[in-house]
This record gives sequence, C-alpha cells and structure tokens, in this order.
Amino acid sequence: MMFYNKNRKIAWRLVFFTILFSSIITLIITAFQLFIDYKNGLHNIDTQLYSIEAGYKDSLEHSLWVDDRDQLILQMNGILNLSDIKYVRVNIDETENISVGTKLEKSYVEKIIKLNYKYEKRDIYVGTVFVMADLQGLYSELINKVIVILLSQGIKTFLTTFFILFLVQYLLIRHLEVISEFSKHFNINNTMQPLVLQKRYNSDELDEVVSAFNFMQNTIKDELKKLENLNEHLEERVSDRTKELQGTVDELSIAQEQLIQSEKMASLGNLVAGVAHEINTPVGLSITGVTFLSDETKRLSDLYEQESMSKDDFESYLEINEKINKSVYLNLNRAAELIRSFKMVAADQSIENKHTFSLSERIEQILISINNHVKHTKINIKVVCESNFYIYGDPGVIIQVITNLMMNSFVHAFKEYEVGTIGIHAFEKDEYIYIVYTDTGKGIAQEILPKIFDPFFTTNRESGGTGLGMHIIYNIVVSRLNGTIDVSSEVNNGVKFEIKFPKELDPANS
Repeated sequence: MMFYNKNRKIAWRLVFFTILFSSIITLIITAFQLFIDYKNGLHNIDTQLYSIEAGYKDSLEHSLWVDDRDQLILQMNGILNLSDIKYVRVNIDETENISVGTKLEKSYVEKIIKLNYKYEKRDIYVGTVFVMADLQGLYSELINKVIVILLSQGIKTFLTTFFILFLVQYLLIRHLEVISEFSKHFNINNTMQPLVLQKRYNSDELDEVVSAFNFMQNTIKDELKKLENLNEHLEERVSDRTKELQGTVDELSIAQEQLIQSEKMASLGNLVAGVAHEINTPVGLSITGVTFLSDETKRLSDLYEQESMSKDDFESYLEINEKINKSVYLNLNRAAELIRSFKMVAADQSIENKHTFSLSERIEQILISINNHVKHTKINIKVVCESNFYIYGDPGVIIQVITNLMMNSFVHAFKEYEVGTIGIHAFEKDEYIYIVYTDTGKGIAQEILPKIFDPFFTTNRESGGTGLGMHIIYNIVVSRLNGTIDVSSEVNNGVKFEIKFPKELDPANS
C-alpha cells in the first residue's frame, strides 16, 4: 500500500495536523516538566547550602577562634568536595581572606554565612563564609532531559501518526477512491449497477453514503423514465400550450387596445366637460343679450303704438341694439371657435387617420380645449414650435399623449393655486421628431421614477387614480409611434419627458 500520493490531500493534512498538534502538546508538557525540574534542582541546591550552614558553621567558628588555619582549610576543602560546590571563601577581617576552588562568574547560587563564636555567653564575630554552588550541572541535566523527552515523544508521535494514516487509508480513503472512480464512470445512458464497497465491517457512515448514492441512482432512473414519457407527449403539450398562450396574447392585445380606447374616451370626457363649461359662458351671455334686446324692442313698440316714442327713446334703442348685437356676435364666434377646436381634437382622437398636419395648430387646439382647467390655476404654458412645422402621421395619438401629460401635471405636479410653468418644445432633428415636455412642479422621487410607466402604478389611488395614464402614454409612443420616451426628475425640481419617434414620409409626396 503506497502512502505517498499527492492526490491524498486529506490523509496528508491529517498527518500534518496530527504532528503539529502532538508537537505543540509535547512542547507544552516538556516546558512544564522542565520548569518543575528546575524548581526542584534549585530547591535541592538551597537545601544543600543550608545543610552546609548547619553542619560546618560551628567547626568553622571554632577554627577561626583558635586561629587554626590548617584545620580551617581542611574544613573548606570538605565543603568544596560536596556536589555542585565550586568555590568557598572565608573573610577573616577586612584585609585577610582565605579561598579554595574557582570563583564563578555566571550561573551560580551564593550562600553567605556569618560566623559568631560564643564566649562567656556573648556572640563574638570571627568572620564570614561565602559559598558558591554551580548551576551548570542543573542546566546540563535539564538539557539531557529535553533531548530524551523530545526524541521519545517525536518517535511516539511519528509512529502514532503513521499508524493513524494507515487506519485512515484502510478504513476510509481506499473506499472514497472506489466511490470517486465509480462516480467518474457513472453514465445515465448505461445500465446502472449498484455501488458496492469491499469492507469487513458494515453499518458505518460509508455505508450510509453508498446507500444514498444508490438511492440517487434509482431516483435518476425513475426520473429518466418519467422524462422519456414526458418527451413522448411534449410536442402535443407544447402545441396546446402555444395555442393557449396565443389566445392569452390576443386577449391581452385586445385588452390593451380597450385600455387605450378607454383612456381616449376618458380624455374626451374631460375635454367635453371643459368645452361644455367654456361654451356655456358665451352662449349664456348671448341669450341674456338677446332677451334684453327683445324686452327693449317690446318697450319701444309699446311707445310707438301709444304714439309717445321720442327721438331720444329711438336713439337709445339703436345704441343698445348695436351693443347687444356686437356682444352676441363676439360670444357666438367664441363658442363657434371652441366647438371647431373640440371637433378637431375629438375627431383626431377618436379616428385613426394619418395625414399631414401642422403640429403647432394641434397644440393650440389642445390648449383651447383644456382652457377650463388652466384658467383656474396660476400655471403658465409655454409652447416652442414653428408655425410651419408640418408632419405626417396620426394626430390623434400625439394629441392624446400631450393631453395626458398636461392633465397629469394638473393633477400631480402642482398644488391648488401654485405658480408654475409647463413647457412644450417640438422640433425635428436627424429624421426624428422630438417633443420635450417639462413642468416646474413637485417632481418625482428617485425610487418611484423607474415605476411610473408600470401598469396600475399610481401615487394618487385615494383620489381615484388608476395608474394607467402613463402606461398608455408609454404604449402609444413605443407601439404606435415606434419611438421612445425618457423621463428625468428630482423632488421639488419638476419633471422632463423627452419623446422621440422617427419621421414618417407622406405617401402622396414620396
């Protein structure tokens, strides 16, 4: 069985982390053991130094009292012969001292013993003993222990690790390799054979994996059968679904056209209400004038029959008649102008009829038709459009777009009696017609801006808003005019709509 295989990453990671963890634990335990041994070694040396004080102090004091130098040196050599003691010095006075051994410069422990001889119940100072114990022996012993511990623990760690590697290889990795090879050669088009592992022990986690894998095979096999059955009837089902979807698309197209027509009718309804109100004023004034003139005529006729009509009465009547006739004429002309504009706008919106028309005239007719909405506000409408700007197309869709945009501004952009401006700028550029519509109203929040063309999206539902106006404008521009509409706005900085659509050529002139 080959252990070295670069593809067995799990096994070698296991070896690495086992050795790393074992090494860390070994180092920690070794450091702790060395610390304990070091403390014990120091304690033993201290104990030995105290035993020197207990065993040699009296004899040293006596030798110094009787001034027996030979005996003193003999005693000092006896101390020097003890383990770890490397240097002994006796200071007799400030000028004389006796030493044996080698004085240590580092790694030592020193013991100082004051010598006092008892004479007639008095302690008489006779000298001082300095004893140095060498720590190198302790350090050497600790180093030897470290080497022994690390070698033994290292050998044990490596043997244990490779035994674990052997077990992992035998119990896990070789089976994983079988599963891997089986998976590589797994093909749903071939006859599916169950996965089987050659194991001595059963009912472990690998068996659960094998069971799950075989269950997956069976599930795939069943699903393939279902898929084959499904494919047999797929074409028929696709055909049926296509018919259903086509029917749904047709219904949606019809619904869209109905929505556009409904919006047209709603727009015409607004125009009818406005124009009716506008016409009511000049017609009412004309009726009042005619009624007043009829009363004056009757009064003059009565005076004539009574032969009491004076020249002043007749001249007064002529003056009143002239004023009334002039007022009636002006008011009826005003009503006729409103009716002509309404008829033109209504006909354009209700009948799809492509022809060449003046865009500036159509915009003026829109302004006349919605005058009832404008005159009760403080909104100023500025139109920039050349009087000779003629285009070919269906004027109804353009009128509906501009009318809906203006009504949207009246409803959403301005508060009651708020001063503001609506701008309409129409021009031609690079074979495209541009209509730029702006207002100085409250604007549209950035989070709402991407949604304004969505169907049924409205911020004014509590006041009856349907959320279809802007969606229908978008559909008219994109579907009917083959153009685009872009919007930009900031809160409290108004809104700008830029409509762009290709210029059509008049077939009669092409």
